[in-house]
Amino acid sequence: MKIKGFILSLFLFTGAVGFTKGPERMDEPVIYAGFGYITSYGERQYKFPYTEQIDLPRLRKKLRKIVASTRPPNYKLSLSGRLKNASNGLTLACTLDGERVIIEKVGGRFKIVVALSAQILVFDFSQKKILATFPFGVQVVDVQDNEPKEEYLRSVIHDLYFGGRFKTSTGGPLNFGVEFSKKLKSQVLKNRYGHHMQVCLVDVSEKVKNYEFVPDHFKGRDFRLLKSEIAHQFTKYFSEQNSVGMLPFTVSGFGKSARGLGKRTVASAAIKRTMGLKLENGNFNFKIPVPDYGIYLRLEGLKKFELKKGSSHAKSYSSYRNLGYACLLDVAVRDPIDDSFPDYFSGKIKAVKIRQVSSSSVESDWPWFQYAMIDAYRNLSDFARESDRKKTSSWLANYTTGIEMPELKALSELIGKSQ
Repeated sequence: MKIKGFILSLFLFTGAVGFTKGPERMDEPVIYAGFGYITSYGERQYKFPYTEQIDLPRLRKKLRKIVASTRPPNYKLSLSGRLKNASNGLTLACTLDGERVIIEKVGGRFKIVVALSAQILVFDFSQKKILATFPFGVQVVDVQDNEPKEEYLRSVIHDLYFGGRFKTSTGGPLNFGVEFSKKLKSQVLKNRYGHHMQVCLVDVSEKVKNYEFVPDHFKGRDFRLLKSEIAHQFTKYFSEQNSVGMLPFTVSGFGKSARGLGKRTVASAAIKRTMGLKLENGNFNFKIPVPDYGIYLRLEGLKKFELKKGSSHAKSYSSYRNLGYACLLDVAVRDPIDDSFPDYFSGKIKAVKIRQVSSSSVESDWPWFQYAMIDAYRNLSDFARESDRKKTSSWLANYTTGIEMPELKALSELIGKSQ
């Protein structure tokens, strides 16, 4: 089958924060528990319909070979351990948490997004407790003249797991196993996990809910899919850039408020903090600890605009339209239990992506709003640890509200405690 001009992108960014003295070595080997799904029992065929059709034994064998040949930075992986004997501590699994296939008609053509999102999940099997999660994933974007058939979609998923036809922007192979290997090679683990961070609640303003550029597939069930997307993307970039093993986002989360970022009512939320995990050895429910630092997000606004002639981004204005895509996010880090405790950090951040297109082109706008949001997450991490005071001051002045150097330093200290 001939594949037309793929645009390829990665969820994974390997430029994690460095350790000045080198990471501490783990005391005991970490047991590899295999490949699994993050899902409640019986839902995998609905959440992962295309993955369910691949050769799963082949995938598991491939991932075990990767584990056997990979040298993580500060620990050893054991393939001989048994989960029932995992009483000495850490266990690691490669877990799929999302399979996304989006087909959107743009002009007279069809845009197809196929994505697999996953996590390296670290847990204490003896206590059935999740300790940390390290997200990664793969994604391809294609444009076709005709609406894609099931055979085409199955072939893309298959090649994301096993094939070599997809390439990264630098020409390297793009598939699930390669990204799993990269993550294992770069991610440091700890003997003990003390402080935890977690995205506890995501809200979307009414203005965003009514915005014309938000795709229809995000609007169901009170924008639940959009909220999950924001939480997972924030967790992905914040974890990777700061070398923080964050707890996974759960829809139930903590907090309930008409304004989303107002006071929280925890009530019985802690009782619901479990995650279903289907591993090769069976189905399990794992506890998610209460985080020490809860991250609360609210997508306040989105805006598309055109840069006028004469601006620095409009040098070819006669031939191209220069479009800007902006997002505004409320971010707060709070004690997830005690409402009376002052916020550790709060403020608004914005980001803008510039896109140059031909005057006659008709293309999708939503990915550019997503790029802007990703820039916002990355900038927050970058400048929380930025040593260049001049650059940091410029970002604070132009892209934030309610955040100054002391607040940014406080956030940096929280990150340090969670590393």
